[in-house]
Amino acid sequence: KDRWIPGTSRKMIPKYDTCFHSFMRGGACIGIGEWLWKRPRGVSAKQIETNHFERRDVVIHMTYHAATTLASIFVLGYACYSSKAIHGLALIAMTAIAVSRGAQRYSYYSTAMYSRTLKKHFSILLPDVSSRAGVDEKVEEDE
Repeated sequence: KDRWIPGTSRKMIPKYDTCFHSFMRGGACIGIGEWLWKRPRGVSAKQIETNHFERRDVVIHMTYHAATTLASIFVLGYACYSSKAIHGLALIAMTAIAVSRGAQRYSYYSTAMYSRTLKKHFSILLPDVSSRAGVDEKVEEDE
């Protein structure tokens, strides 16, 4: 059933930004589609564009996620238990990854997303904005 934005004639479009959706948009959809399902590349590209994926892709992603999580518990757990040096390196690596990913996300929020929002709100005052419709569509995706 379609949901509408109150007071307008525009449909609400659900927006997801989960680990699964990010993983699939990163190219996994094409790889999984070609390798497991023999899905045409164009269909996978359309799924990436619309951010709507098949349930069987979710099942594969969750199975992969569960298997690698369980494997890492035993492999990393044993390695960290066996050696203080490996444990220290694992802590340093995980801290570096967390800081790097956090910095990338903060950079996105403080630059790309906010600049699109500002362009949308000030598009009337800025005559050099080439495509107001494009700005509006991109901002609506982020909100």
